Amino acid sequence: MANVFTVHFINTNGQNIPDVDCVIIDTATGSRSGEAVSNSSGVATFSTTSAAVYLIAVSNSYTFTPRTITVAEGAQFTLVGSSITLKSSDNPKFCKVQGNITDLSGSKALWEFTINGLYGVGSYGNSLSTNYLTVSSKDGYVEFDLERGQGYLVSNLPYVDTYVIYAPDLPHARLVDVMIPRAISVQTSSDALSLSENSVGTLTVASTLSDGRSGLDLSADYIEVTSSDGDVAQAHIRSNGELVIASKNAGTCSLFLRTEKANEDFPAMSTQTLLKTLSIAVG
Repeated sequence: MANVFTVHFINTNGQNIPDVDCVIIDTATGSRSGEAVSNSSGVATFSTTSAAVYLIAVSNSYTFTPRTITVAEGAQFTLVGSSITLKSSDNPKFCKVQGNITDLSGSKALWEFTINGLYGVGSYGNSLSTNYLTVSSKDGYVEFDLERGQGYLVSNLPYVDTYVIYAPDLPHARLVDVMIPRAISVQTSSDALSLSENSVGTLTVASTLSDGRSGLDLSADYIEVTSSDGDVAQAHIRSNGELVIASKNAGTCSLFLRTEKANEDFPAMSTQTLLKTLSIAVG
């Protein structure tokens, strides 16, 4: 039987903190046990069958120390966040990436990983550069400078194979936004579409990611689309950013555009967030 508990997020002045992305990890199995986002009152509500969970909370403006929670029906917890002050790189051509490893994973182990400049992204060619840096976490915190607008190959992470990250064209960025990019907004060619029965219509969907990239070609990988009524219409996003909507029976429904489902390799990846709702009429 699932138990429901709440976590109230406040700052050091006792003010509520809304829009905190939360993930809970079962301490016994290490698997994701639930997720939630704090409301306007700073309260996130969870329902889980786990007896104990590890709570990870990520905010754009505050940092939270992850904690272990013993689950009980109706239990209420409070977590105090410290205001984030991001440091900028001394070199205007670089972005200083900074943050805590616990923003990425429930692991408390110290990390050491390698970042190589990746030719083939930005102004580069098609192979790895000879320049690389080794990043080591100290007390769970890391910071490093990357050239803005360039791509980098990350290797030697404890949980995943090598993969590419991108440096935002900004003086500073959060570690979680660069290492685990996610859609933060979408723009569609229209908010509504009318179709006849058993027909196909299209819209375009452009996405902006937390690492600063934007475009039509990102939507298929970073946006999940679902229908409120699959008997009226269903949809999917093509690699070119085209939202293909297939109508079936007469009626109305909504299409929900959300951030893509969190990757289990990084349990602290932002929870699924509803970015936009489209109205579909068939008849």
